[in-house]
Amino acid sequence: MAKRNALTEMQRRRARDLLEQALAKYGSYQAIASLLGISRAAVSTVRRGVYPGDDTNVLRAVLRRFSRVECPYLKRDLDPDECRSIHSAPAPSHNPLKMEHWRACRGCPHRGRWEYGQE
Repeated sequence: MAKRNALTEMQRRRARDLLEQALAKYGSYQAIASLLGISRAAVSTVRRGVYPGDDTNVLRAVLRRFSRVECPYLKRDLDPDECRSIHSAPAPSHNPLKMEHWRACRGCPHRGRWEYGQE
């Protein structure tokens, strides 16, 4: 039986790809670790595949920080938390433009998919 908050193999590969891209962009384990709020050693050992425990939390942090979703309404990339905050917010009846965006979220193909890398 799989653990409830375990990542799928596809999510794990995606997180590792994102970690490689982040390393290329930011240039050091310390820079990535600071962005993720974890230790440099954790980033380094997960990347090398020698993390001494379950690396799910580290990979989940990578997905949370570096994943992007293309918003069809805004026509730009959002991080999953920003996407989630828009689609899960109460209807913004005070602002017609925000209401239009909120309504578009109701039928968005990305809605509900972004629990840290569900692709």
